[in-house]
Amino acid sequence: MPTARLPTSAEPVHSALHQEVMLSTVTLFNAVFALVIADFSPSFNAFLTNAYGKYFADRMARRDMGAAGSFGGGNHVAGRRTAFVFTF
Repeated sequence: MPTARLPTSAEPVHSALHQEVMLSTVTLFNAVFALVIADFSPSFNAFLTNAYGKYFADRMARRDMGAAGSFGGGNHVAGRRTAFVFTF
């Protein structure tokens, strides 16, 4: 009965099929996220506008850069308690 042996450092650990699947997954991931376009949330945009003015809020959003511009936010409203959810 033959015994199993561990690959040496010179031998490839992953098969060609595994490498092809990984490459396909990374390519698909990049293609999907290249299509994502986001903007500041309405609450964060309102905060910037109220605190610093419309000109500053527009400059921070960098909508002129298209998909490569800034984004952020969330749905938190200042002055209100935000629910904290634990998930196990």
